[in-house]
Amino acid sequence: MGTITLGENDDQPSAFVSDLTAGDSYAPWYMDGPGAWQELLEDPVQHGDEIYLYHVSDDGASPAIFDASTLVRVR
Repeated sequence: MGTITLGENDDQPSAFVSDLTAGDSYAPWYMDGPGAWQELLEDPVQHGDEIYLYHVSDDGASPAIFDASTLVRVR
C-alpha cells in the first residue's frame, strides 16, 4: 500500500481505497474513535467507479462502498 501525507502538520498517513490490500487497517476521515478503524478481510473489489471493502468484523457480509478516488486514514 502506498501512503501519502496530506499536509505539513498532518501526521496521519492516508491512502486511496483502491491501493489498500487484505489485512490493512483503515478509517474514513469523517469517522473518529476506535470504532472507526476496520481491517480488510480481502483485497478491494472494483465495480465500475466504486470500490467494495470487505471487513474482518462482518465476515464480508456487507461491504463498505467508496468512490475509487476516496482517501482514507491508514495505520
